[in-house]
Amino acid sequence: MISIPSERPEVDSVEVILLLTLYSFILNRRHSAYVLASAAVRKCLVMGMQLNVPEHQYRDRRAREHRVRLWWTTYVLDRSCASKLGLPMSINDDDIFVDAPSNDGIDDNDEDFDDIDYQLRSIEISRVAAKCTREIYGRKKFHSPFSQRVQGVLKDFTRWMDTLPPKFHLKNDGSSSLQRHHIVYLHLRLNQGVILATRPILLHVLRIHQQSSTELDAGTAATDLSDSARTLAETCIQCARHSYRIITDAWIHGTFATFDYFNTQYLFSAATIMAVSSLLKSPQSKSDGDNFDNAVELMRQLAQSGSFAAKEFFEHIKAMKQSMAAVRHESVPQSALGTPSEMQQPSLSAFTGTGMTAGMALADPSFQGFLAETNLDMQILDNPLFHGLQTPYWPEIWGENWAASSNI
Repeated sequence: MISIPSERPEVDSVEVILLLTLYSFILNRRHSAYVLASAAVRKCLVMGMQLNVPEHQYRDRRAREHRVRLWWTTYVLDRSCASKLGLPMSINDDDIFVDAPSNDGIDDNDEDFDDIDYQLRSIEISRVAAKCTREIYGRKKFHSPFSQRVQGVLKDFTRWMDTLPPKFHLKNDGSSSLQRHHIVYLHLRLNQGVILATRPILLHVLRIHQQSSTELDAGTAATDLSDSARTLAETCIQCARHSYRIITDAWIHGTFATFDYFNTQYLFSAATIMAVSSLLKSPQSKSDGDNFDNAVELMRQLAQSGSFAAKEFFEHIKAMKQSMAAVRHESVPQSALGTPSEMQQPSLSAFTGTGMTAGMALADPSFQGFLAETNLDMQILDNPLFHGLQTPYWPEIWGENWAASSNI
């Protein structure tokens, strides 16, 4: 079924491939998962699942709906794999003509079909995440400036959050980990999407901060940054803090799945952002540094428990800690993000405690001001030199025989 593709694929073959895709993630074989998810899309295309089937040709309503939902499940997994690896998706949205999932004609008590609202929200955020990967990390030439593309993606994420049904909102009483996992996962996906959209700006802020350490007037770090850049960098950090709180809360309450790839990857992503924040000498840098250390310890425990993903991420974290130690001795008298008064973000700094969520960060007046801005003041981000930060890293660890065949 897998090694020898069938000339006439059937629905069950797609279902098996999707299960193998998820299993590949558990084994930390994310590239294999990407290949499998793409193969599932190809099988669906051969069967015409991206198209609507007329009712007179397929009168079984439940079977038609199962076909529709299987297609969109494949779509979501393909988008998830591609966005995690920064690779192209298997099909463009313009080539999809099948209807969205629907409960019309389906018994409300039918346990074979999940919550329709959740399906629709999952599809939509997968679509926005794919747009983020394509427009912010894509290699093709764009007609619009980088800053406008970031703004467009963040508008989509904000719109998604604004239209999220109340039943999918996280509780504000600190018991979010006790909610159903799929609800928590939606918010982790939102946080990760915003982090990916704003991370290039945060890395630019870090570079400015590091460069200022060699200048006589380190205060130029704050003046060289626009208000929009500061806002986006802070939004990135706030979303990372929120993901960290959600994940550690799940760990404390025993609801964290040790071998779950996605939560482990979100933990690593949040830890990376908090590591950057700890180097910026902002009012919250020490707290973020402590949270980073806690995240490292959690990752170490996951690795010791047998999580394949955690074992790999922990090696990356050890390399990060070495790089961070190399710059710890550099003393910079002023933060690259500026003081709270320079940032002119009183509402944002008022929520720098442990209770701020991604929704609060997206609703912040300074962030909303950026979304409404028509003349963005981030020309530096459209400079060709900035795009050097986006260059793929080709590790020199494979040796001369890196392309040799392997059975691993």
